[in-house]
Amino acid sequence: MPHNYTHALMHIAHTTEPKRAVSLLTDALRARGRLKLLPKMKALLVRESLRAERQPAAELFVAVESGEKSARAASGLQDAPLIIDPTIVGGYQARVGDTMTDASFKKQLQDLYNRATA
Repeated sequence: MPHNYTHALMHIAHTTEPKRAVSLLTDALRARGRLKLLPKMKALLVRESLRAERQPAAELFVAVESGEKSARAASGLQDAPLIIDPTIVGGYQARVGDTMTDASFKKQLQDLYNRATA
């Protein structure tokens, strides 16, 4: 349950002033008699913050180094660190924050297999 409230706070904080977001969440917790969740939520926020600091803002995955130029052009990630991952077969995968874009041949092959066997 603290995870749900913590994710709600993080979502609200992106769209409103942080103090206002905390105030809205505190009011909601108080109304539901769940103020005792605040210490757990704080721990989750600290853990998430530390994880985000360790993780690069963006990463670009390609199967072979020769695919770098086309992957950077297609993804728009010119300065992201390049990671060679032969398991994606071809194409690229791009991770920006918590969002993964999968334009790999592996994904396309998996989708084709799933459609053929459905």
